Amino acid sequence: MARHTRKRKRKVSRAQVLGWIIAIVILLVALIGVLVAGLFRLLKPAEKPADDTPETTVVTTIATAKPTTTASTTKKTAATTVKTENIKHYVQPAGGVWYLKLANDWNTLPGDYDQSFTAVEYGGGLSGKLFDSRAVEALREMLAAGNAENPALKLQPVSCYRSVALQKSLYQRQVNKYLGQGYSQARAEEIAATVVKRPGQSEHNTGLAADLGGSGNYSLEESFENTAAFRWLVENCADYGFILRFPKGKEAITGVIYEPWHYRYVGKEAAKEIMEKGICLEEYLEQKGL
Repeated sequence: MARHTRKRKRKVSRAQVLGWIIAIVILLVALIGVLVAGLFRLLKPAEKPADDTPETTVVTTIATAKPTTTASTTKKTAATTVKTENIKHYVQPAGGVWYLKLANDWNTLPGDYDQSFTAVEYGGGLSGKLFDSRAVEALREMLAAGNAENPALKLQPVSCYRSVALQKSLYQRQVNKYLGQGYSQARAEEIAATVVKRPGQSEHNTGLAADLGGSGNYSLEESFENTAAFRWLVENCADYGFILRFPKGKEAITGVIYEPWHYRYVGKEAAKEIMEKGICLEEYLEQKGL
């Protein structure tokens, strides 16, 4: 009788051991799953933007006669996140004066825009820096005036005109990069637009924008605002028809981070009003209905 009791105890004990083993195996499988998921997230390509010159977003809207439109986008950069949800973004009516042409995520330049003006070299020994021929003299005068007033400024353009065709090539290269990493076409295009603006949506496609440097700072980073060159530009750019295109505090409207190095030709009248009021180009155009 005692022998049968011991056998039953051994059977129960083995069943318990088997249950423990199964439980441990399940826990190990779950742990391995968590580790694999974490490793996948670490290896997944980063989706933060680099430089267009730090311009980025994801919406394409052709300009129409309607004055405003709503869009919901979020723009990321290495330093900040620009949220544009629930903002009424101005859509510029067709036509209008050439020097007030808007190019951003909600206003795409026409496909033949490059043919509407001639890009000429800025000069000053800086090859490859092109600008709209109708406004290049204003750029030359502004930088020459600053350098004449204070030779230590050494103001000069870092990046100017970029053709729509070149923009298309740069954008497609980014799309191909993400396609090669296994993303779908739609997702690859979306991510690429956070790195390089879509063709016709970059300020540099207008031929009227210039990234400027000076005082030894040509890095196109926010630190430029601490230089004498920046202070001179902000105080004097309107006299030559230029504005600080992407001012601090207007990120939700422009869809672009604060860029103390980026200046845009808009003509003297508009420039003085924009700089005096502390508004951005989008606000000016909407107020004027231009």
